Amino acid sequence: MAEISKRWATSMITGGNPLVFTGPCSFPAVSSVDGKYSIVLLSRQIRVYLLQTRQCIRTVDMDMLKVVAVCLDPGNSSQLACFTKKDMFYVSWQENLAEPVVATLAIEPTIEGFVDVFKSASDCYYVLAENDSVLSVLSVDRETAKSCVLFQIEGAHEYAVSRNGHKLAVVLESLQALLYDLTAAVSAPSAKHTQLGFQDAIERTVESFAFPHKSVSCMAVSSTGIIAIGTLLGHINVLYGGSSTGTPKGFLRWHIEPVKSVEFSVDENYLVSGGTEKVLVFWHLVLDRAQFLPRLSGPIDRIFADSNRPDHYSVALRISEGALKIGAHELLVISGLDLVSRLSYAPVCPTFNSSMSKALNAARKRHQKIGGNVKSISHNITAKLTMHPTTKHMYTAQGSSVQAYDLIRGEQAFVQHIAPQVSTGKVRSEKKLVDPEVKEISFTTDGAWMATFDSMPSLNFDNLMSKNDTSYALKFWFWNESSWELTLKVVDPHGPGLEIGCILSNSAESFTTIDKNGGIRIWRPRLNNPLRAVKSLVASQKHSTQTVWTLRRASQTSTITSPVSACYAPDGSFLVVSHDNIAKIYDSAQLLPIDFAIPPVDLPIESLAITGSCLVITSQLKILSYDLVSAREAPLFLHVFARGMGNLVAVDTNKQLIAVAYNEWDTEAESSVYSTISVFSPNSLVPIYSTTSHKAIASLATTQAGFLFMNVDSEVGILSLEDKKKIAGIQQEDDISAQMNKMLINAQAAANVLFAKTVNRKVQSEQVEDSTKFTSQKSVDPALLLSIFNNVDGVGLDSLFEKVVRVSQ
Repeated sequence: MAEISKRWATSMITGGNPLVFTGPCSFPAVSSVDGKYSIVLLSRQIRVYLLQTRQCIRTVDMDMLKVVAVCLDPGNSSQLACFTKKDMFYVSWQENLAEPVVATLAIEPTIEGFVDVFKSASDCYYVLAENDSVLSVLSVDRETAKSCVLFQIEGAHEYAVSRNGHKLAVVLESLQALLYDLTAAVSAPSAKHTQLGFQDAIERTVESFAFPHKSVSCMAVSSTGIIAIGTLLGHINVLYGGSSTGTPKGFLRWHIEPVKSVEFSVDENYLVSGGTEKVLVFWHLVLDRAQFLPRLSGPIDRIFADSNRPDHYSVALRISEGALKIGAHELLVISGLDLVSRLSYAPVCPTFNSSMSKALNAARKRHQKIGGNVKSISHNITAKLTMHPTTKHMYTAQGSSVQAYDLIRGEQAFVQHIAPQVSTGKVRSEKKLVDPEVKEISFTTDGAWMATFDSMPSLNFDNLMSKNDTSYALKFWFWNESSWELTLKVVDPHGPGLEIGCILSNSAESFTTIDKNGGIRIWRPRLNNPLRAVKSLVASQKHSTQTVWTLRRASQTSTITSPVSACYAPDGSFLVVSHDNIAKIYDSAQLLPIDFAIPPVDLPIESLAITGSCLVITSQLKILSYDLVSAREAPLFLHVFARGMGNLVAVDTNKQLIAVAYNEWDTEAESSVYSTISVFSPNSLVPIYSTTSHKAIASLATTQAGFLFMNVDSEVGILSLEDKKKIAGIQQEDDISAQMNKMLINAQAAANVLFAKTVNRKVQSEQVEDSTKFTSQKSVDPALLLSIFNNVDGVGLDSLFEKVVRVSQ
């Protein structure tokens, strides 16, 4: 096993989640001094983007997971000062160095509850720390990394520091807002930072405000002493203190849900706020009016205005809930002049069926109730992804849109809007409106066409329409140079109220849709010239809008609704469809069921795949391989217990390998979930290779490089072979005889299925029962084969072997 393990390699694809720090002032991006560059901080990488071209010009690979704060080095602006709870290190972001970390210093004493670095001076950094509701302001020397507490505030509930680091605003648990002037502290040389000598001097600058609200969610303070306090109720309280002038505005009202972030513009004329409405609100404090940037791609969690780039705003949008506390975020840099995005970075944006926190809580309760060594995760924490056959982009549904992620560049390629949605943020009565949701994505084998299926709930504005009515749409998209172009939309393609549960394609000229009631429909393009090949037609852009997809064949539906899965045979000769726990085989040409019995499984089938002559069946309880040639179960049989196992199994039909991921909860470390990824052959119960991930796996897929996996933090990796010629005795046969042998096996399996002739030999004491079936031997007349070989032009080897096998039988 150790020898086999050396032939596999696991690599993570860079471009993980941006780091959204825990402090109220921190942000996962820093702008350069001249404002030309945005330095984006990722979990395993630092990326430098040129704002003018929006291109990534430099990457620095390093682990940033433990970093809690980052700022530019005041002594050298080409370096970043990165802080963890125990040390600080300097990273060169502008120069290509063999070792990007140029220096590392241990912070002594260590800072418990390290929150943020709010100001950097020539001789020290000023730090905020919070521990047991005690807020501390500290200094850290740039040369020695020695830390010193300047002063402390007890009972701090929420706090913020001005952009220049001179004002500190605190909301106490005793419903009181305080404003401190830190000018004296941050202006003193570091040599005087030896004791708690600033406490009395700073407390003399404090201003107190009555604040009778317990529901504080966020706050910001300007350099002139204006305090903005966002609440869970949706309103923003504005308080004026210090040297600020003007009439207090009281409450700013627009949000109806909790305000997640507030920030002052660099000139302090505007207050910018955002929350779960996905709308960026600009409050003009002097003119008392508001502007809106509506319908961003996710709830707004952080807003940041950098003094090095005063006319831009950086926004962090939450796009998914991962295992991390803050989840996955998209980063936008928006111009304050025209409210147009100047830079966008987004990690993988899948739609998880359930959050990791919810699954852990359920597992913990189950363990307390049942006891013992309960390790399974009962909730479906998986996500569905689809690989494009030619570009190898990874497609994930994201509400009413689809994200294409470039695995080579490690960043989002584009976002395709599939279904229309409310163009503005949902407020007031619109909160009950439900957005469309993309449920299925599929591609033709040449990647020129994409089919999507989305649901559109009724827009019940005035309660006159019937409630809970949902219409469905099947859409066909043509790839037009840089984006997908919609060519046809079919509303309720299987009839009113019938939901498609699976879309698949086995050629460049057809899609197959299967609804949850058992109906099967095949869609093909209608061509003006029937002699013209589809591939040549779609290759020309001018013909894309002229191609109309039409329904060519359909089967009857039933009244029983159940989950559906399907797969085609490698040669496309038959179709395997499962509803609930029963799988049936259909003739792909006529869509008629074939009398070939596949034993049912215990729970609903979640995925089907065919590799070689074996049908791989995955349910919530087991994974088994069924040999279609011998009509009996293959040696591979695994017991599992997890919902969403269909997303945790990937089958490589070329290498005839099966990858399985299984998530388990470590009962000794209650918050720890790990996953085991194993690679099997369909004819062996012993895994060829196994590896463990310290994070739960949410999805598996097959690529040319190997098996692609994605964890619950939206991080992507590839499990690939180092030695592609030989693995565990499986020889990769590239000669023509080996290929013909594989095709013969596939054709034999297809022939056995199509003609329902199975091999079921049962011999006892050299006696054969009457019920035993044999495949009889017979002589083949050469004249029968002569007609097959007379005209072989344009006939593929798979079709040729199928004809030979049929004649032989």
